[in-house]
Amino acid sequence: QSLGMELPFPYEGGLLDSYKALLTPYMLRSFLLSIKVGALAALFSVAIGTVLAVGLWRMPSVLQQAGVIYKIPLILPHLAVGFIVFFFWAKSGLVSSAMFHAGVTATPQDFPSILFGGDGWGMIIAYTYKQIPFALLMVYASLKRLDMRLLETAYMLGAGHFRTFRTVTYPH
Repeated sequence: QSLGMELPFPYEGGLLDSYKALLTPYMLRSFLLSIKVGALAALFSVAIGTVLAVGLWRMPSVLQQAGVIYKIPLILPHLAVGFIVFFFWAKSGLVSSAMFHAGVTATPQDFPSILFGGDGWGMIIAYTYKQIPFALLMVYASLKRLDMRLLETAYMLGAGHFRTFRTVTYPH
């Protein structure tokens, strides 16, 4: 039907006229914004989730059980996450108030407009918060299967923490 065929009403346009009408500069900007939001949210969530997974993995087992709190964003609906982001990052939010009380900004209204700036940072923050637990869950499950003897061997052969992470943990 989007091609103008099998419509319940008469259509005078050509085969691809509706798609030609969509190809506007606004549609291109909207498409690029969607790509930017998705790519940055994915990049940030994977990076942060990986760092948090490694940190959780290195904790003692008693603290690892308490680390299950990372799963909370998994059960939150997107509307609740939007409210949380607004609560923290709006001009009247918690971060702007903290910046004002710390003396970084003269008034809370001097805080930059992160959510309504038109460049998608509010969506990026929300999607990143929502996706971090997924990345953490995948990386943490992989790390739990890592044989600790490989790390001990790397340390005994003189590898430091960074080299052990780069050559043993990260490839796993």
